[in-house]
Amino acid sequence: MLSIGYAGHVRLLRIGETSDPKAIEIPEGSSEIGRTEDAGICVAHPSLSRRHARIECRGEQAEIVDLGSKNGTWVGGERIERRVLKDGEVVRLGDVDFVVSLGPAGPAPSLTVAISAAALSAAVISRPRAGAEERLKVLLQVGQVLSSPRPIEAVLESILELAFQVLDVDRGAILVPAPSGELQASIVRARVATAEGQRIWSREIVEYVRKSGVAALFADARSDPRIDPTRSVMAQAIAASMAAPLKTATADLGVLYVDSVRPGRRLAKDDLDLLAAFASQAAIALENSQLQGLQRFFPPSTLDRIREGGGRIPTVETEVTALFCDMSGFTELSGRISPRELLAILDEYFPPMADLVFKHEGTLEKYVGDAIHAIFGAPFARPDDADRAVATAIAMQREARGKPYRIHIGLHTGPIVAGNVGSERYLQFITVGQTPNLASRVSGVAAPGEIVISDATAACLGPSRPPLVQLPAARVKGYDGEMILHRVDWDVS
Repeated sequence: MLSIGYAGHVRLLRIGETSDPKAIEIPEGSSEIGRTEDAGICVAHPSLSRRHARIECRGEQAEIVDLGSKNGTWVGGERIERRVLKDGEVVRLGDVDFVVSLGPAGPAPSLTVAISAAALSAAVISRPRAGAEERLKVLLQVGQVLSSPRPIEAVLESILELAFQVLDVDRGAILVPAPSGELQASIVRARVATAEGQRIWSREIVEYVRKSGVAALFADARSDPRIDPTRSVMAQAIAASMAAPLKTATADLGVLYVDSVRPGRRLAKDDLDLLAAFASQAAIALENSQLQGLQRFFPPSTLDRIREGGGRIPTVETEVTALFCDMSGFTELSGRISPRELLAILDEYFPPMADLVFKHEGTLEKYVGDAIHAIFGAPFARPDDADRAVATAIAMQREARGKPYRIHIGLHTGPIVAGNVGSERYLQFITVGQTPNLASRVSGVAAPGEIVISDATAACLGPSRPPLVQLPAARVKGYDGEMILHRVDWDVS
């Protein structure tokens, strides 16, 4: 990896094989990039054309123009002819990748390296340092330990614990994105005495690796004031530090940061190689853990869209159809059978009902006792949300036939706000609003074996709706006035 720092405001970070931190400036005005010295900026690589592209800089804005190159100019994976560059974008010229950096010059790492899971074992096997065999034994356990299905909290703890086993460092932290997008500490660990509440990491270092997408080593952090304008590195006694992005192809999951406060402890290239390889595998494990958590709520089609959006659950204000399925006579049933028998019934009841929600692309919000809450329309809306909700209710009633229990179901359509509440470490998708509560009240009107829907839901159904029987207007808690309800004649639909 070649780090190209600049005195100006427009910089590139070249992804390659060398660690030379030579500084090159992209000047104000127009500059050509090509493989020969005739170009204003020479990138000596055979995949580039002699005159490959032109960068036009105006202050902190930069625009790149392809000059009819053979292998093309690419931005964000798309071949372009002209494009205004954004901070953090990846530009490919031929087979050479650059990360765009706009704004004042930041930290200058001693060494950077690309993230690669494939280099995990090689990072240890190739090193002559004593203790490599023990480190390799730990690394061989990484895949197994991190890939086991566990809560995100446990995965984060394991990542930092294993990092301390394979790296001779004094302090470490995992920083994850808050709902605002800013990084916040999730797990912090130190082998040395640290004041309570002390921030041990440098914001400049963390933001550098997050933006560039590479692992970086700052071999003498105290001597480089550019790392942090507030000189927090000096205040925190950081002798040397490393950080690597926890990033997959689709998601920015945070940053793994470690440092040493011992003046005689010098972090080196093999340490950075190991950190980069380890961070790559840790990011995959963290993403898998998040997706496993999301499988409790969402069908595969929704999970795919969340993954495409970088793994984040959007917060939405929208209209949904809420479904509330309740087991009829549950209290009476629980009084006449043993707890073990009751648990066996619930084990038979919940999985197929949840599968029916997912089959019709609904979101399973939660279980409450013997009841199932589901919504159709969040986090992503579809034009037939109400139809799919009713189809799910009918499928649930058919599933309950011949079982030792009966169910009654209520549906209501209305506005909600939905999203992930809490932090990225504690995934809990919930809805806020009266709509789910009213669906619960509507279910209270339904008799065993019945499906009752509100007039609002009925109005959203398409032409293939099942037969409906209007019921007498009813008063339900939480609704101002009488509610018009309909019974779904599902047995003949």
